Amino acid sequence: MLQGQIFSQQQTSYSWALGLSYLNLSHNSLTHIPQLPSQSLAFLDLSSNNFSGGLLMPPNEISVYLASYNKFTGEISRSMCNLSSLVLLDLSNNYLGGDVPQCLANLSTFFSILDLHSNSFLGILPSSFPIGCRLTSLNLRDNQLEGRIPRSLSNCSMLQVLDLGNNFLDGMFPWWLGTLQNLQVLSLRANHLYGSLGIPNSGSFFPALRILDLSGNKFSGVLSPNLFAQLNSMKIINHIITRMLDNGTFLYYQSSSVLVVTKGMEIDVYHVLSIFTTIDLSNNKFHGFIPDVIGNLIALQGLNLSHNGLEVRFH
Repeated sequence: MLQGQIFSQQQTSYSWALGLSYLNLSHNSLTHIPQLPSQSLAFLDLSSNNFSGGLLMPPNEISVYLASYNKFTGEISRSMCNLSSLVLLDLSNNYLGGDVPQCLANLSTFFSILDLHSNSFLGILPSSFPIGCRLTSLNLRDNQLEGRIPRSLSNCSMLQVLDLGNNFLDGMFPWWLGTLQNLQVLSLRANHLYGSLGIPNSGSFFPALRILDLSGNKFSGVLSPNLFAQLNSMKIINHIITRMLDNGTFLYYQSSSVLVVTKGMEIDVYHVLSIFTTIDLSNNKFHGFIPDVIGNLIALQGLNLSHNGLEVRFH
């Protein structure tokens, strides 16, 4: 295990590393890098170390930047939005704060994965995701974000994982997310969302969804059978969906994770797209009968409707 600082300031030459494009320093006890050894780095992994202070700015050619599980503080520099080659950015589990730069949404025509969960970000979500957005995973859970879920997320037609849980988001259920035909994980748990879960009767909504977590909000009304009737991926046993980025990023990075509560315990589930199918609507204000159509979801592995005002219809 490497400890302390690496690439000592006493070194006067990095000629051995001028052409370095891949650098993995993860899972050590490093605290400081005075200078990156190469400006041509395309892959940089600093995750699971003891880095602190301001976030280290990667070189302009970076494609994958992983810096999770450190002690970085401060805000994300707007200069991060100039990294036009960036495909994957993971800054989760740090002490970063301030707002999430709105310009990061503009990078989503290049981005595939943006993971900023478990920090202290404030303010609203980026709101201008453009047509042609290429995000496959967006994870901003466990922050202090507020306001509405931006409808421009419907431009991200490749989105598979959306986790915005444990924030202060408000507004009604964003049924238009159901138009995302590749969306497999939707977690909006522990926010301030309200209203019914009604979705239009015509069209195809949430056809690929395998995890739906809306627990701990203020949703109310009766449970619409139409919502459950649309969940086609929950009607097929052993329906395994595996996807990989063209550049092979998923071979290294387990982006397909979500926080799931089971038997009162919070756990991070990885590879959820292939092994987990669950619906959690607990701790809301639903009333009326539990729809019979839920029985058609034969692939469903977990169903939590507790702490509502629901009834069972006896035949």
